[in-house]
Amino acid sequence: MSASSVSQATASYMDALELSGRSPHTLAAYRRSLEELASWLSENGAPLAVQDIAASDVRGFLLYLRRRPKRPGHGHITTPTEGLATETIRSHHKALSAFFHWAEREGLLNGHRPMQNVPRPRPEDKEMPVLSDSEVERFLDLVDKPGPKARRLFVAFSLMWRLGLRVSEVCDARLSDLDLENGSLVVRGKGRKERRLPVRNGLDKLLRDYLADVRPQYANGCDRLVVSLSGRPMRPSTLQRSFRRYAQRAGVQGTPHTLRHSFATKAARSGVSAMYLKRLLGHKDIQTTMRYFHSTFEDLKREMDKLAF
Repeated sequence: MSASSVSQATASYMDALELSGRSPHTLAAYRRSLEELASWLSENGAPLAVQDIAASDVRGFLLYLRRRPKRPGHGHITTPTEGLATETIRSHHKALSAFFHWAEREGLLNGHRPMQNVPRPRPEDKEMPVLSDSEVERFLDLVDKPGPKARRLFVAFSLMWRLGLRVSEVCDARLSDLDLENGSLVVRGKGRKERRLPVRNGLDKLLRDYLADVRPQYANGCDRLVVSLSGRPMRPSTLQRSFRRYAQRAGVQGTPHTLRHSFATKAARSGVSAMYLKRLLGHKDIQTTMRYFHSTFEDLKREMDKLAF
């Protein structure tokens, strides 16, 4: 088989992923990783043919990502900082591993394995940011204003807080996934794995009012539950920018994903079992869920306050 460049192999790999039913978010993330790899190989005089890429080339690329300064405007960054986050490097490593595994099956590697001696970085053992009930209430109170623009954001953030949805899950939810008569919402998580969540405790009324009074003003035939003012699917970047704006005004820190973390922490502290929380969050591994049952610094302070000296 003739040598195939990373760019050529990427195009074939993307077709294979799409045929396998992988989500658009996964396709976009893997494509970004592979395009960055091809660009780095070209700029550094490394082999461009897939069969010639060595473990040292992959390590060099990942080290480049580790050391590459973040540009202002990246998330909440206002000044250049060094290096991508460990979790971001882990995501790139995962994408490259999947690609080279596919390339090996396709006979593109001449028997060698570029990822064999490239360990995946260990996850950082850091405390996840969690908002208190009062902080979430302060944040949502600022969002909860009249008008379709604010109402759609309020619904989106409420779904993250009240059901623990990911940003992508909110953006991907379709109108047909919601069954208000039976109080349920079908959610498509990572790997397009579906879970059916109960819609209760006032969230059903919020969604009913939104569907009756707000969404029809700008839905324009779009099948998504939460749509943009132009009648297109809501973009994750829109929610991320909006969250930063309102969070700054509310005096809280985090990202939209912090609402999901806060929901999960609240559920764990309220006595929801790990098994049920795993189902609510759509986790594949129970160990991912168990991190919400670990003590946070705030938990330790509350326990220390009970002691008398």
